[in-house]
Amino acid sequence: MHPLRHITVRYNDLGHPLCGPLRDGPWALAYVHARLQQVRIFASRSPNPTKVAQWLKQRFDKVAETVPPFLRPKYFALIICTAYKAARRAVVVETPYLPALGRFFE
Repeated sequence: MHPLRHITVRYNDLGHPLCGPLRDGPWALAYVHARLQQVRIFASRSPNPTKVAQWLKQRFDKVAETVPPFLRPKYFALIICTAYKAARRAVVVETPYLPALGRFFE
């Protein structure tokens, strides 16, 4: 998540080295979705990321179709950061009472 901080609201650095490949084409958008699909196929014991993959694909498709290339890195970072924050929130909600409060060693 750290490299994406430079692209998002905090620094608004659209000249970051990660931005160049994102401006060149929507390959990174497709790559993230494809990786989630591979996790679903190869990891039978892990949680099924199908809903997350569908959510990301909807947003990435909209970005690829409508957003101009120079803004693609900004939208990519916002979508990934939103998904990351939602995943962190879901983990905190589903943990038992004490770890959710940060009391792991009591």
